[in-house]
Amino acid sequence: MLRNPIKVADTPHDEATEIDPYDRAQMVALLVAAGGERNAARWTVGMLGLRQGEVLGLCWNDLDIPSTPGNRGVMIVRRQLRRAGWRHGCADPSKWRDDCG
Repeated sequence: MLRNPIKVADTPHDEATEIDPYDRAQMVALLVAAGGERNAARWTVGMLGLRQGEVLGLCWNDLDIPSTPGNRGVMIVRRQLRRAGWRHGCADPSKWRDDCG
């Protein structure tokens, strides 16, 4: 007699959680706190809604910053940075790729 083992398996499931985004005051407080830190720009751009890999993949040529105050700039997300699963992050730096060239 054939049986389907999946019917008795206890499968994992993830509870749906409500996302509670920062309000304006919380965002300002975070930016003020991060202002003097090394990754201040990363936090600032991350507040636009980009994923971490997209923020880390940005290069200067992805930004069109206007020279005239008051004009809007443009940021284009072309790539994302991700760590390969088989690397632990301490590989030979001479073999790292820089796609911003």
